[in-house]
Order: sequence, then structure tokens, then C-alpha cells
Amino acid sequence: MTTKAVFLFLVFAVLAAMAYAQAPGTGQATATGMSGGSHAAAALTLGPVTPGVAGMVNSITASGAEPNLRVYFVIGFAPGSTSFPECPGFTVDISNPDQVAGIFADQNGNATALGQVGVRFIGTTIYMQAVQVFRTCKVSNLVAHTF
Repeated sequence: MTTKAVFLFLVFAVLAAMAYAQAPGTGQATATGMSGGSHAAAALTLGPVTPGVAGMVNSITASGAEPNLRVYFVIGFAPGSTSFPECPGFTVDISNPDQVAGIFADQNGNATALGQVGVRFIGTTIYMQAVQVFRTCKVSNLVAHTF
């Protein structure tokens, strides 16, 4: 298994499974355990990774989403430009991104993803964006974080 595949599995496997079990409108998936582009619509903003420390549960929040609709979180290990098939004409600013979670935005348009990052990823830089594809396409700013 490649380093990228191991990272995705360890950090986000449970997070992705939780997203599909989450009730619409809650805007947050929680668990104990594992865990840019062309913009034409109103701003979807991805905040910083908090606390941003490997070996701990970390969170990242997208704001400005349409309430009660799913926000997809995509990640990768290098910046770039990749078209997003569900949104013709839109791109994400990540090379070879993987969609790792889909979280329903709450009534205020916020969606928070939580997950534990293993200590073996100290020094690894991850590039992240949020995308909402229903009604109108929205792509967030690019967040790069080194754990």
C-alpha cells in the first residue's frame, strides 16, 4: 500500500463512513478513533486545521455552504489543478485529489470534519479543499497544513 493510501486510510476511513451515517443539518461528524480552483458562486471558505497536531484529533470547518446540503472534503499531497467532474468548469487546486468525506452543512452553512492524525505523519503536508456540488457549485480556498 502506498504512503498516500495508508495516510488516507488511517486518517479518513472512519470519517468517510461517518459522513454517510450523519443526519442532515447537524453539520458535524464526530468519532473517537481514526479519522482554490475556479470559483463562480458565493464563497465557500475552508478554515485552518485545528489544533493541527499529529497524534491528536484535528478538525477543519467549511463555512458559506448551502444549509443542509453535503460538503465534500478533498485532499492531496501536492498543489495543482484538477477539474471536478460534478462541476463542469470548476477546478480544485490539488494534484490528484481524493474525496475523503461528505458532511452535511448545518443550518448556518457550516460543515466540520474531525479525525485523528497518526504521529507517523509528522512533517507531512496535506492540501485540502471543500466542494459543494448541489444547486450551485462552490469550491473553497486551498488550505495547506504540515503536521
